[in-house]
Amino acid sequence: TSEKDEDGVGTLPDQNFAREIMQLFSVGLTRLALDGSLLAGRDTPTYGTHDIVTMARAWTGFGLAPIRGNMETVKKAENFVDPMVLNGERRDAFPKTDILGGYVGDGYPLCQDLPPQHFLKPGARYVWHATGALSSLEPGYENAVFVREYADLNPVMLTSVTTMGPAVCDELEGCRVPITYSGDSVKGKAASPNLHLIDTNTGTTLRIFKVNNWGVKTGGVFHFWWMPRPGVGGYDFAAAAAEFDATFPIGSVLRAANYDPAVASAGDAPTPVTMYAPGTGSDLFKALCAEKGGACKPPPQVVVTTEFQCPSGDACNRLDDMRTVKIVGPDGAVHFFNYVKPACVELAVFEGKVTAWKNKPDDDEMDNAQCADPRLPVGGGACCYDAPAGEDGILAEWLAPGQCAVVGERMTFDTLKARCAADGLVPCKGWRDSDDVEEGFSTCDPTGHQHTWLDKPCAIQVQVYSDGAVGLISAVTPALVDSRVQRSTPNTFYPRWADEYPTTPHADCEAVAADESLVCTASVTTTAVFDQKPSAADAAAKLKVGAFAPALYGARYDCGSDCNGGVVVYVDTDGTSTLDATAIIGVERAAERGGGYAWFMNKIETVEVAGHSFRNAPHFMPLAGSKTDPRRDEQRKPVLAGARHAAAYETDALIDHLLYHPNTAPFVSKLLIQRLVTSNPSPRYIKAVATAFQTGKDAVSGKGSGRWGCMDATVRAILLDREARSRTLDADPGHGSAREPLVKMLQLFRTQEFVTKGGLALRAGGIKIVGQDFMYAPSVFGFYLPSFMPSGPLEAHRLVSPENQLAIAPLMNAMMNGVSKLFEFGLSGGEQGLSATSVNQGRLSFDPIPGSGAPDDAAMNAAVDALDLALTDGRLSARSKAEIVAAALADAAAAGPDPAAQRAAALQTAGELMVVAPEFHISNLVGGSDDDRPPTPPQTASGVPYKAVVGVMLMGGADSFNFLIPKDQCDGELSYSQYKKIRGPVAIKEEKLVTVRPKNGHDQPCSEFYMTSNLTNVADMFTAGDGALFPNTGNLIKPFTKAEKFTARKPAYPQAHNFAERHMQNMHAQLGTGAKGVLGRIADAFEGTGVTTALYSIDSYPTIVRAATKDAVILDVKAGGAATVSIYQRHKAAVTALLGKQSKSYFAETYGRAFLDSLGVSEGVRTLLDAAVVSAPATADFGDGKIEKRFELVGTIMRLRTQGANPVRLADRDLFAVSMGSYDTHGAKYEPHTKELDGALLKFKEETNAQGVWKNTVVVAMSDFGRTIQSNGRGTDHAWGGNYFAIGGSIKDKVMLSSFVESMDADGHDLDWGNGIVIPKWGYEVYWGPITDWVGVDFERWGYVLPNLHRF
Repeated sequence: TSEKDEDGVGTLPDQNFAREIMQLFSVGLTRLALDGSLLAGRDTPTYGTHDIVTMARAWTGFGLAPIRGNMETVKKAENFVDPMVLNGERRDAFPKTDILGGYVGDGYPLCQDLPPQHFLKPGARYVWHATGALSSLEPGYENAVFVREYADLNPVMLTSVTTMGPAVCDELEGCRVPITYSGDSVKGKAASPNLHLIDTNTGTTLRIFKVNNWGVKTGGVFHFWWMPRPGVGGYDFAAAAAEFDATFPIGSVLRAANYDPAVASAGDAPTPVTMYAPGTGSDLFKALCAEKGGACKPPPQVVVTTEFQCPSGDACNRLDDMRTVKIVGPDGAVHFFNYVKPACVELAVFEGKVTAWKNKPDDDEMDNAQCADPRLPVGGGACCYDAPAGEDGILAEWLAPGQCAVVGERMTFDTLKARCAADGLVPCKGWRDSDDVEEGFSTCDPTGHQHTWLDKPCAIQVQVYSDGAVGLISAVTPALVDSRVQRSTPNTFYPRWADEYPTTPHADCEAVAADESLVCTASVTTTAVFDQKPSAADAAAKLKVGAFAPALYGARYDCGSDCNGGVVVYVDTDGTSTLDATAIIGVERAAERGGGYAWFMNKIETVEVAGHSFRNAPHFMPLAGSKTDPRRDEQRKPVLAGARHAAAYETDALIDHLLYHPNTAPFVSKLLIQRLVTSNPSPRYIKAVATAFQTGKDAVSGKGSGRWGCMDATVRAILLDREARSRTLDADPGHGSAREPLVKMLQLFRTQEFVTKGGLALRAGGIKIVGQDFMYAPSVFGFYLPSFMPSGPLEAHRLVSPENQLAIAPLMNAMMNGVSKLFEFGLSGGEQGLSATSVNQGRLSFDPIPGSGAPDDAAMNAAVDALDLALTDGRLSARSKAEIVAAALADAAAAGPDPAAQRAAALQTAGELMVVAPEFHISNLVGGSDDDRPPTPPQTASGVPYKAVVGVMLMGGADSFNFLIPKDQCDGELSYSQYKKIRGPVAIKEEKLVTVRPKNGHDQPCSEFYMTSNLTNVADMFTAGDGALFPNTGNLIKPFTKAEKFTARKPAYPQAHNFAERHMQNMHAQLGTGAKGVLGRIADAFEGTGVTTALYSIDSYPTIVRAATKDAVILDVKAGGAATVSIYQRHKAAVTALLGKQSKSYFAETYGRAFLDSLGVSEGVRTLLDAAVVSAPATADFGDGKIEKRFELVGTIMRLRTQGANPVRLADRDLFAVSMGSYDTHGAKYEPHTKELDGALLKFKEETNAQGVWKNTVVVAMSDFGRTIQSNGRGTDHAWGGNYFAIGGSIKDKVMLSSFVESMDADGHDLDWGNGIVIPKWGYEVYWGPITDWVGVDFERWGYVLPNLHRF
C-alpha cells in the first residue's frame, strides 16, 4: 500500500501524484476526439475514483535521492534535481487496472513463459555490480556447509562393553540400543547426507540417516540413539534393528563419520557449490570480461545481441533462472554481474505449491510458508524418500551438492521434480519432528532463508468486497510469510469482472460480516482465444497475454509458409502443432509504435468465483509466493527478489499506457497550442497537432522522429500551422492570446538589452516576475487554469483566456511599478522593485533615440518605432504611438537643460507607456475604435441597515474531519475511539480537543462533539451562540446515497481541485464554467432594488465574487488595500488614452478594461483607506500572518461604508471573498494554518464589535471538498463531504445544520463512496440558503442565487 505507511498500519497510498499526472499532464478529465472535441459529443469521464486509487498504488516506492554536496538548493535542502530513487520494496505489489478497461501489464509476456536459457538469448541484460547480489553468500556457503562434510563427528570410544543390544526401533523415537560399558561418554548429535557408523575394530560400516544422541543414561543403562536410512516407501524399523544387531556385535567400538570410509578419508574436500562462474572460453565470459591487456575490462552493462551457447557440462545447462555471474579475470581480479530479467508479468490467481523454510529445528510445522506458482522459478529444492500415504516423507540428502547447481539457485517445481526423480527420490511433502532439519533449512542458500518447494498443493483464494474490489489470500496453513495475502487487509485491486461480482452467500464462499465481504475459492481455466487466424483488428482487441518472440524458443515454434503480413501465427511443435492456447500470434505494429510485431499468446486465463468471473490479472511485482530472495533487510524480513526492476518495468508500462492513451495527443496538443500560439485553437488545428504527436511527423515540414509522442514533430506542427502563421488571423478578435508575465518580462529584459553589474550572469530567481514566481508555481495547476474565462467580451463569446487569470489589480499595478523602477533605476530591490535582492543587479542599456542630443519629435518617433518593433512586433496603433511620443517629449522638456537628462526622461516615459499599451500584453491586433470605454458609475449606500458576508475559502480541501470530531455520547459505534482507530496517524489526541454541545436543528448521532483546539475561538463562539456547524456538507446537485452511486446526478469530478473549487464557489455544478459565483449572484439579486452592493476579493479574482452586473474590487493586501501606480500618477491622461478606447480584440478589450478599472479603483481605494486609517484606525491588533492581514483589510474596508461617494462603490451589502491555502494535506497530519485562522477570526470579531456591526456580519468557512476519513500514512487524500462552520452575531443559538456521519467506518453508513470518501448529506445550500435569506434577497430570487436549493 502506501510508501508513507511508516507505522505499518496498512494505509492507502497518497493519491495526489496519480491525480495530477492524469488530469494535468496526460489524459485530462474528459474523453476527447482527436480534434479536442468531446468524444461522441458526450461529457464522459476519462477515469473514476477506483482508477485514481489504482494509479496511486502504481506510483508508490519513489523517494528523493540523497542531497549532494555540489548541489545548489533553494528554500529546502532536498534533492529536486536528480532522478528520484525507486525502492521496489515500497511498491504496491498488487495488479493495477488501467483506464481503458484492461490491466497495466496487458500485452506483456508471462514470466512462466520465459524460454529456456533466456539469460543467454538476444536481449538478455547484465549489469556490473561491485559485489554481486549473491556474492556475500558464497564464502559462507562453501566454507560453513560443505567443508565440514568430510570431517569426523564426535569420535567416541565405547570401551569395556559388557552388554549391547538388542536394538529397538519404532516410529515414535527411531532406533536405540542399550549399552553397558565403563569409561567416558560424550553427548552430542549429528546429521549428514553421508553419515556412517563405523566399528573401529573391524572397519564394518552402516550408513544411517542421523545420530540423535550419544550416551543417554536411562535407568542405569546408557542408550545410543540414531535414525536409520529409510527405504522406498518409508522406514522398515524391524529390519533396521536387525541390521544393526547383525552389523555390530558386543565389543564393537563405534564412531560416526560424515563420509563413506570405503571411498573417502577424513579431511578430503568435496566439490563445493559456488556462485555461477562461466568458463573462460564461453560466450558469456568473453562478453562480460571484455579482456584487454591480460585483464577484464567489464563494461557497466552488457546486452546480448546474438544467442550465446552454454558449453557442455556447464551449470547453465541446469538453470531455470540466472541471478549473479562471477567473472574471474586472467589476472585473478573478480567481477560480478547481475542478470536483469526481461519485463514480464505473473498472474494473480493460480493453483500452487507450498514453499517454506524451517525456522525452528524442534518444530514439526512449516515455517514462513507461502503459496507459490509452480511454473515460476521461485523455490529451492529438497528431495525426500517417498513416504507412505498420509506421511510427509523423509528428507534425503538435503545438502547434497548435486541438488543445487549454483548458490542461491531458484527453480520451478517441475525442475525439482525431475532432479529428485533422477536420484530415485521425490519432492518433499513436508518434514516431521523426527527429521533433523536445521534452523534456516534450505538447499541452495547457506543463510537458510530461501524458500524450498514442497509437494503440497495450495491455492489462492479471493476475498470479494462490496464494491467489487478483490483481496488475495494465500491459502496455506499454518504460517504465512506475506501479510499482504491474508484476510481482510487493505491490499486490494479492482479486477475486470465479466459481468457482476458475487455479493450474496454462495456455497463456494464464506461470508465475513466484519467487512461485508466474501472469501471464496477460485478456479482458473485457460482457453484459446482463436481457433483460426484472426484479423489484425480482432487480434489487437482480444489478445491480452503477451508473448516472447517465437525465435527465442528455437525450433519449437513454426509459422509454416505464412510468416509475413499483418498477422502471423506460430504453433507449438512440442504440443499439438495447432492454433490452440500454446500458439503465439504476432500482430504487425505501426512504425510510430516501434514497428515489427507485437507478440501474444493465444490464450486467456479466467478466474471463476462463485458463478462469476474475471480475467486473471497480471502484475509485475513479486507477490504471492515470490518472497524468495535469501538476503534480509535491516528488519530481518525477506526481501523481494527483482523488486526494483519489476517496479521500473511497471512504471514504464504505466507511462506507456498514459502516453498511448487516445486522449493524450489532443489533450497535450491543445495545452501546447494555448501556450505557444492561441488560447482558442480550432478543432482542425488541434487535430493536425495531435496527429503529428501520434505519428511523430509534422505534415508541413515532414520532419520528426516518426515515433509516437515526438515533441520535435509536435512543436513544428504547432508553429508551422496556418493558424500560427497567418497575419489575417491576427485581425480576428478571438484569435491569439494574452501574454503571461514571465514572457513579457523576459522579452523586456532581452530587447532592452539588460546588462548585469560586472557582467555576471543574472542568477535564476534574481528577478521577481510579478504573478509568476520563477520556478515556483503556486501549485501543480500552475499560475492559471487553461479553462479560465474572464468576464467581458471573451465570456460573451465563450472563449477562454488562461493568462488573464493574472490580470488583476494587485499584479498589474505591481508589474507597472516594477517596470517604472526598472527603467528609472535598473533592476533594484525594495517594495516596488523587480529585483529579488536588496542590491541593484543591473540596468537596461538599449537606447533607441537617434543621435546623442536632446530628443526632438523626429527622434522620438524613431525611438518609439524601434520600441514598437522590439516589444509589440510593430502592432502599435498610430494613435497610441502619438500619445507615447507626446508624453515622452513632455517629460524630456521637464527634465531641464541637460540633454542626457532629457534623453533619460524621454526613454523612461516611452518605455513605461509601451508596457502600458494593450499591444504589449496581447498577441493579436488591437483594432481600436474611436469609442471611449464607458466609465463605471459610482454608487453610494442607500441607507438600509448594513450587512456583510465574508466567505472564507480553505483552498486545497480541508481535512475537516479533524475540525469536528465525535465524542462518546453517540449512537452505535460512533465515538472518539472509533475516530481514533479509523483515522490512525492523522487522528488528534483527545487532550488537544475541546467539547461543543449543539442544540440540534437536525438529528445528530452525538449529543456532544469535539472540535480541534486549533479552532478554540470558533468553538467558544459556537458555545456562546455566535456560531453554527455544518457537518458532512459539500458540492451536490441533489442528495443521494451509495445505493444511487451510479445513477444519481452528481457534480462532475467532485474530487478534482479545479472542478470542486469552482462548484464550491458557484453553487451551480451542472452549469460548468458559465456559472457566476454565489456572492456575485447575491449582488445581482439586489440589482434594481435600491439596495447597493459591493464585491471584494483579496489578491485574486475567484469565481465566488464574479457577477453579471458588476466587477469585484481586487484588494492588494501587501499594499494595504491598493497601490498607487507611478506612471498613472505622472501621466494619467496618456495612460487613459492608451487604455480608454474600446478595442476590437477581445483580449485587448479585456486587458484595457481590467487595467483601467484597477487604476481608477486602486486610486480611489487608496485615498479612502488613507483617510479611514487616520479617522478610525483598527481596534484589534491582528498580527502579521497572511490570513490575519487579510481579515484586517476586510475590517478596514467595512469602515469605509461611512466615507461617501467614490469609485469604490460603497454599499449597503459588502460581500467579501477571503482565501487561505495550504489545506491540500496529502503529506501532513493537520492543517498548518488553522490556528492562525482561528486567531484571525477572534480579532475580526473584536474589530466588528468595535465598529458596532458584529450582529450585521456573518463569516462562513468552506472548502473544495473534505478529505478521506482514512489516512494515507502521513496525511489524507481528496474526498467529498466535510465539516464546516460559520460565525456571526445574528446566528441562532448553537445550531448544527445537516447531520454528522453515522459512523466513521465505511461499512456503518449509507453515504460511503468508497476508499474513505463520504458522500455529503446536504449540499452547501444548507448554509447559503439561510445566508441568502438573512442578507435580504427577495424570496422570488432565491432560485437565481441558489439554482439547486429546491432539490434540498
